Amino acid sequence: MSLPEVPEPEVAAPSVLRNAVEMELDALDAPPYADDGRFKVVDRTQADWVGRLRARRLDELSAVRHRAERQRDAVMAAIKPYLDPIDEWEAERTAALEREVTSLEAVLMDFHRHEVETAEIDPPLTIKLPHVTLHSRKHPDRWEFADAFVAWARAQRPELLREEVTKPAAKKAVRIMEGGTAVVEIANGDELVDVPVPGIEVEVGERNYWVGDDR
Repeated sequence: MSLPEVPEPEVAAPSVLRNAVEMELDALDAPPYADDGRFKVVDRTQADWVGRLRARRLDELSAVRHRAERQRDAVMAAIKPYLDPIDEWEAERTAALEREVTSLEAVLMDFHRHEVETAEIDPPLTIKLPHVTLHSRKHPDRWEFADAFVAWARAQRPELLREEVTKPAAKKAVRIMEGGTAVVEIANGDELVDVPVPGIEVEVGERNYWVGDDR
């Protein structure tokens, strides 16, 4: 006696299952809308719901860009034989013209350099002509002082030196009170008291926020 045939179970396609699961999740812990049309999140569960929706939209965005790129590549492959001769002509003419422009600019810069170096007073840092403007700017000199100079100045010309604030230590020792007053703790007998410190202004840095992608 043969066994009765058991029909194969109907299994939904992965996309159908995913859509069904997403619909169930969408109905679970969804935050309400605020008056401005955005979601109004009041707890972490709702925040995670928004994060899940964001992840789905990022996946959709990636799929759209990938599909557009594939179609764009297909179009470019079809017209490439027509573009190659144009690209070759452009590259050849561009290289020749750029070499000529570079040579002409070198001539103009040599002329300007000569004008600056031979000027007795007020060298012409900018020369405006009907068809071109020549610019010149001198970068500031960079001075470096070795330890030998510091030792010499400390003995011979101490006014050439100045003391620097040790900022890390000062930031650790000084506390900023509400209102911006800087204070430091000083021992007064058996207790510590806050003593105002003059000459300190603190501009509190703005806190920035952004959303990370932990997928």
